[in-house]
Amino acid sequence: MPTRVPTIKELRKSLEHILGEGSFSYFEESVIEHHDGWSFRFDASGFIRSQELLNGSWWDDWIASSCPLLLMQGEKSPILSWEHAQKMAMRRTNTMLKQFPGCGHTIRNGDPYGYQVAIKSFLSINL
Repeated sequence: MPTRVPTIKELRKSLEHILGEGSFSYFEESVIEHHDGWSFRFDASGFIRSQELLNGSWWDDWIASSCPLLLMQGEKSPILSWEHAQKMAMRRTNTMLKQFPGCGHTIRNGDPYGYQVAIKSFLSINL
């Protein structure tokens, strides 16, 4: 995560290089200009530490629940591959998997209409 860069354009480029195309829009409301450059309202090092704590095997937690779940995966996501999403869906009961072609990890920004349709469809089946 970039901590401080000279321009907002460079902040966007740096973040999208790390997290993929379209990821900047997810963090956009947190962008702030400081006297020495552009950054986020949150501590980027805390974000990195939080991500590190997510590493590990979470399969037991994942399969412990069986309530209906919609697992959405963006085709171009640098975070969740299609192969891993398929494994997740196969290992957990009542999991519906939906891939969004052309989207990165932030599906609601990459395909807001498709995102809304998928959620409405899932809820209409499961409520």
